[in-house]
Amino acid sequence: MTVLLLVATRYGYHRDELYFVEATNHLAWGYVDQPPLTVWIAWVAGTLAPNSLFVLRVAPALAIGAVVVLAGMMARRLGGGRVAVLGAATAIAVSGIFLAVGHLLSTTTFDILAWAIVLYLVVLLLDGADPRLWLFVGAAVSVGLLNKHLVLFLIFGLMVGLLATPQRRLLASRWPWLGGLTALVIWSPNLLWQISNDWPTIEMMQSLQDNNSGVGKAIEFLGLQLPFLSIVVLPLAVLGVRRMLAGDSQYRPIAIAFIALVALFLVAGGKGYYVVPFYVVFVPMGMVEMERRWSNRTARISARTSIVTMVLAGLLMSPFFLPVVPTSSVGFFNAINKELGETVGWDEMVAQVADVYRTLPGQEQLTASILTGSYGEAGAIDRFGEDFGLPSAHSGHNAYWMWGPPPDNAEPVIFVGYGASALGSVCSSWDDVATIDNSADVANEEQGLPISICHELRTAWSALWPELRHYN
Repeated sequence: MTVLLLVATRYGYHRDELYFVEATNHLAWGYVDQPPLTVWIAWVAGTLAPNSLFVLRVAPALAIGAVVVLAGMMARRLGGGRVAVLGAATAIAVSGIFLAVGHLLSTTTFDILAWAIVLYLVVLLLDGADPRLWLFVGAAVSVGLLNKHLVLFLIFGLMVGLLATPQRRLLASRWPWLGGLTALVIWSPNLLWQISNDWPTIEMMQSLQDNNSGVGKAIEFLGLQLPFLSIVVLPLAVLGVRRMLAGDSQYRPIAIAFIALVALFLVAGGKGYYVVPFYVVFVPMGMVEMERRWSNRTARISARTSIVTMVLAGLLMSPFFLPVVPTSSVGFFNAINKELGETVGWDEMVAQVADVYRTLPGQEQLTASILTGSYGEAGAIDRFGEDFGLPSAHSGHNAYWMWGPPPDNAEPVIFVGYGASALGSVCSSWDDVATIDNSADVANEEQGLPISICHELRTAWSALWPELRHYN
């Protein structure tokens, strides 16, 4: 956690963080692409310290710190001693994916924490804990649902695992169903928001599935697990899965849940990080197995060697997941983790838009509007644009579309990130006047996109707006 906070303000905002910051001006029980929790966290950070990137990133650092603690607690619960506890916590702390999501405010960060809490509670239940603990499982699931709907897949996987093993007896009492009811009640405000807005998240999920399905994406899904954990930590996770699948293990439902979800995401389309929370169980289980295999005589040497090796592997992989190299070198590491590149160049982009805006005659500046192709571009303009005297941005991307179009008389229009085909559908005539350049030659999503001035819209904004919506 200390490392995460030390590098919190290197580079800049991520596109999603800019989106969350603007969403705090539109507080609701839901958004097109996520429930409200992460936006609420951004609102708290902005209230405590407006426009502070450091404060915005304190919560994710704390969340991953909690995940590291849970990994140690998991090792202890699974029967490990001091070596296993320290090794499990270290392995999670230095793994690339946990460093990456702990650095940025994202729904994924709190999703991992919610899954880890649920899995820890399920381990307790499989160990014979009081069945009333299911109420706490329901509460943890509800918090996860207020952050990201992916936790529903975890519940599905765990149900498959429990039904496929003798541990199905855990479902025979009323407590798991009361836990489910608890989750439903706490989640209900977001559920009602979905109903009242015609289930925009379903359309969003269909779009994401289309973008993440196919043989190539399936190979990518599997291939990412290695850099997510490192070549040192991944074998521990594999060992943990094998041990939990053993016929004498009461934890088989968790391993079966993992296998079921991997199969589902490979077939239906899913991102590689979707199953990452399971490693908070499997890595500790692997460390417990390693500890059991070491003799008392060699335990200390083996433990120290393994922990030092994991730390060294984490240091070697850190430039792929944390902003520790100069921005001029980000391009190389961006090939593995493109999210690093998405934190570079936003203020430069806004400065370029401002230069274009200042070329407009004074009267036109009073009525001009800005439309962007993505919520990241719009969020950057809304975050930094006031310093340049820019009007607020609009976009058809995700929740920005729900926040409405510019006024019908808002012309001319500065289009940011729109290609010729898209511009041709809304503009009668336009000029491409600049090209976005982050000055670090980082090939992120904005680099090389045009900035254009539209002189005449084909019709009024109110008529155009339904056609500009895109959820992805």
